[in-house]
Amino acid sequence: MIGWFFISNKSIITTTVELSDSDLTGLLEWQKFYADSDKYHFVGKLVDPRYYDEKGNEQPSLVTVQERMEKIKIAEAEKKAAKEANKKARLEQAKQEM
Repeated sequence: MIGWFFISNKSIITTTVELSDSDLTGLLEWQKFYADSDKYHFVGKLVDPRYYDEKGNEQPSLVTVQERMEKIKIAEAEKKAAKEANKKARLEQAKQEM
Protein backbone atom coordinates (compact mmCIF):
# COMPACT_ATOMS: atom_id res chain seq x y z
CA MET A 1 0.00 0.00 0.00
CA ILE A 2 1.29 3.43 -0.87
CA GLY A 3 0.47 6.04 1.72
CA TRP A 4 1.73 8.52 4.22
CA PHE A 5 4.22 7.55 6.86
CA PHE A 6 6.25 9.34 9.51
CA ILE A 7 9.71 8.67 10.85
CA SER A 8 9.84 9.11 14.61
CA ASN A 9 12.85 8.13 16.71
CA LYS A 10 14.23 6.24 13.69
CA SER A 11 11.19 3.98 13.37
CA ILE A 12 8.54 4.14 10.66
CA ILE A 13 5.05 4.99 11.83
CA THR A 14 2.12 4.55 9.46
CA THR A 15 -0.54 6.39 11.45
CA THR A 16 -0.62 9.63 13.42
CA VAL A 17 -2.16 7.79 16.38
CA GLU A 18 1.29 6.32 17.03
CA LEU A 19 3.06 9.71 17.05
CA SER A 20 4.43 11.15 20.27
CA ASP A 21 3.07 14.41 21.68
CA SER A 22 6.27 16.09 20.52
CA ASP A 23 5.70 14.85 16.97
CA LEU A 24 2.07 15.98 17.08
CA THR A 25 3.26 19.42 18.19
CA GLY A 26 5.32 19.52 15.00
CA LEU A 27 2.22 18.68 12.97
CA LEU A 28 0.33 21.47 14.73
CA GLU A 29 3.08 23.91 13.76
CA TRP A 30 2.81 22.85 10.10
CA GLN A 31 -0.98 23.05 10.28
CA LYS A 32 -0.74 26.63 11.61
CA PHE A 33 1.85 27.54 8.99
CA TYR A 34 -0.42 26.48 6.14
CA ALA A 35 -3.54 27.96 7.75
CA ASP A 36 -1.82 31.35 8.15
CA SER A 37 -0.18 31.34 4.73
CA ASP A 38 -1.26 33.62 1.92
CA LYS A 39 0.64 31.45 -0.54
CA TYR A 40 -0.96 28.08 0.24
CA HIS A 41 -4.72 27.59 0.07
CA PHE A 42 -6.93 24.79 1.37
CA VAL A 43 -8.18 22.65 -1.51
CA GLY A 44 -9.69 19.67 0.31
CA LYS A 45 -9.09 16.73 2.59
CA LEU A 46 -6.95 13.73 1.84
CA VAL A 47 -9.32 10.80 2.04
CA ASP A 48 -7.50 8.03 3.85
CA PRO A 49 -9.46 5.04 5.19
CA ARG A 50 -7.51 5.30 8.46
CA TYR A 51 -9.18 8.68 9.10
CA TYR A 52 -12.36 8.88 6.96
CA ASP A 53 -14.79 6.29 5.66
CA GLU A 54 -16.02 6.21 2.06
CA LYS A 55 -18.75 8.75 2.93
CA GLY A 56 -16.27 11.22 4.45
CA ASN A 57 -17.18 10.46 8.07
CA GLU A 58 -14.39 10.73 10.61
CA GLN A 59 -12.97 7.46 11.91
CA PRO A 60 -12.13 6.90 15.61
CA SER A 61 -8.37 7.15 14.89
CA LEU A 62 -8.83 10.70 13.54
CA VAL A 63 -10.92 11.70 16.55
CA THR A 64 -8.24 10.29 18.87
CA VAL A 65 -5.52 12.35 17.20
CA GLN A 66 -7.69 15.48 17.16
CA GLU A 67 -8.41 15.09 20.88
CA ARG A 68 -4.69 14.66 21.63
CA MET A 69 -3.85 17.71 19.52
CA GLU A 70 -6.45 19.77 21.37
CA LYS A 71 -4.97 18.72 24.72
CA ILE A 72 -1.52 19.70 23.46
CA LYS A 73 -2.84 23.12 22.36
CA ILE A 74 -4.41 23.68 25.79
CA ALA A 75 -1.23 22.60 27.59
CA GLU A 76 0.88 24.92 25.41
CA ALA A 77 -1.51 27.83 26.07
CA GLU A 78 -1.41 27.17 29.83
CA LYS A 79 2.38 26.97 29.73
CA LYS A 80 2.56 30.28 27.84
CA ALA A 81 0.11 31.94 30.26
CA ALA A 82 2.12 30.73 33.28
CA LYS A 83 5.32 32.03 31.71
CA GLU A 84 3.70 35.44 31.08
CA ALA A 85 2.30 35.56 34.63
CA ASN A 86 5.72 34.71 36.02
CA LYS A 87 7.33 37.43 33.91
CA LYS A 88 4.72 39.95 35.01
CA ALA A 89 5.24 39.01 38.68
CA ARG A 90 9.02 39.43 38.34
CA LEU A 91 8.56 42.86 36.75
CA GLU A 92 6.16 43.89 39.50
CA GLN A 93 8.59 42.70 42.15
CA ALA A 94 11.44 44.59 40.47
CA LYS A 95 9.33 47.79 40.47
CA GLN A 96 8.62 47.41 44.17
CA GLU A 97 12.29 46.92 44.94
CA MET A 98 13.21 50.20 43.26
